[in-house]
Amino acid sequence: MDFFEKNHQNYLKKRLAYLNNDVKILFFTKDIDCSICKKTEEFLKNLVQLSDKLSLKVYNYRVDKSKSEDYDVHKAPAILILDKQGNESGIRFYTKPTDHQLEAFIKSLLLVSGNGAELPERLEERVAKIDEMVHIQIFADKESPDASQLAEMTNQLALANKKIRADMIETTIFDNLADNYNISRLPKVMINNKREFVGLKGMEDILEEIERVH
Repeated sequence: MDFFEKNHQNYLKKRLAYLNNDVKILFFTKDIDCSICKKTEEFLKNLVQLSDKLSLKVYNYRVDKSKSEDYDVHKAPAILILDKQGNESGIRFYTKPTDHQLEAFIKSLLLVSGNGAELPERLEERVAKIDEMVHIQIFADKESPDASQLAEMTNQLALANKKIRADMIETTIFDNLADNYNISRLPKVMINNKREFVGLKGMEDILEEIERVH
């Protein structure tokens, strides 16, 4: 029995046919206190079968400690997207990327493969000038289309400058983080734990928030 419904599978195959280069997916899972981990692993294993340009490596977050440390992974489930050389893109999903998040995930694969929207020319120079680490966290749930749009924009920024990392974090999985950051409205974006905003902003506004951190 196919994992994806036929229409959905055909749709995904068509989208993934636009991958320009190989893309490597790393998935960090854990055996305890993670009801979504097995479902996410199953989703990813079936997804990579739809394109010969996709590959998947699975690590146990607790058992494979050296890998967790190498990639600076501190929670699971965690999905990291690497380019064809195995370089990190700075794009991470701490969720099972379905529903509204699926589109952002597929676009991130295309982006890392070399087939994605380019940064507007007026922003390229500003992004290139960022010379300190920037950690963007988008807190969201499955019902937030705005979060997916935010992820698409921040993923572009991450790919354009290796100092930037963009995380999509599902609050229903990491409810402890939602409590720690006092998150009551979604999507919420935090930058280096110093600046934050709620709701959708454009690329230029997000970049201004990043520049204010430094």
